[in-house]
Amino acid sequence: MNRRYRKTIIAGNWKMNKTLSETRAFAEELKPILPRGKWCDVVLCVPYVNIPAAVRLFKDCRVAIGAENCHYEASGAYTGEVSAEMLRELGVKYVVIGHSERRQYYNETDVAVNKKVHAALEVGLRPIVCVGESLEQRELGVTMELISYQVKCALSGVTADKLRHVVIAYEPLWAIGTGKTATAEQAGEVCQAIRAIIQMQRPYREVRRLPELKAAVQQAYTRISDARRARVEETVVQARGDVHTLAGDEPELRGDIRKIDEQLEAFKARALEAESPVELDAIITQIFTYRDGQCRRLEQLLAGLHGQNAPNLRIKTIRRYDVLPQKRLSSAAEIEAYVEQLKQKLLQELAENDAIQMN
Repeated sequence: MNRRYRKTIIAGNWKMNKTLSETRAFAEELKPILPRGKWCDVVLCVPYVNIPAAVRLFKDCRVAIGAENCHYEASGAYTGEVSAEMLRELGVKYVVIGHSERRQYYNETDVAVNKKVHAALEVGLRPIVCVGESLEQRELGVTMELISYQVKCALSGVTADKLRHVVIAYEPLWAIGTGKTATAEQAGEVCQAIRAIIQMQRPYREVRRLPELKAAVQQAYTRISDARRARVEETVVQARGDVHTLAGDEPELRGDIRKIDEQLEAFKARALEAESPVELDAIITQIFTYRDGQCRRLEQLLAGLHGQNAPNLRIKTIRRYDVLPQKRLSSAAEIEAYVEQLKQKLLQELAENDAIQMN
């Protein structure tokens, strides 16, 4: 990084963690290892309730305190919300806006992000605007279109003199909790595109491209959702096959099988009404969970019908991405080593359980 032209910022977001006592303890642990030089700014973005304590605890250090969110209105009937001005008076310097969890769990839109950016700048806070793409969006090749759309929406109407107070944080969503890691080249490519947008001589000319970019993102979103719905269909077929195979031709279980089939059809109906890939992913997980539970119940019923005790098996459920780390393989030897590593992991799990269920 050329520090002559760009400032280095190390920022941490606590999310919904740490009580007041934990904040004090953490401050005592962190202070001795903080960087002494002036080559970077250190920012801690903490929950609202910890802001006064954090400001007080780090006042003698080169640490700025940030908030994890703010409302775009200055005041009003918005129960549970906090305005940018309230944060400023507490001593906050930065505020995170548009975090992926806010977008996903609270339906925070790009329009809301833009309003929050203006609200923060209006009172002198530095917005940390989060942008990023999902794994499906990257695989569909719309990363740059999506990032461009998010950045342009967030900065719409922001003047050049205020733009220098905005921080853009690139957060590849597909590298969060998945075992996958963004390479320096991948992150650098996106960051370079973000800088190109910010450095445009006349960026507002690009605003007219927002409908085009939005259409590209929506088309990709539709393709992802359609692929997920097809996956729901496949999962239902697989679950139905597992249940019917287990039950066989046992006449006493026909009523149970009919109810299970009806529930599986209900999952398919929900998938048709789902509006996002996240909802569809949840439905797929629910189908697997339902299937596993019904198979255990059928095993118990079959054992009772045949005068046997139902087996009390220890079955370990394993998610594929927990045992299949992201890795580039470029030779037969690397493939063999990768497969052998997977084999050893599965054998270890099997040694500690009666069976393993791959999901």
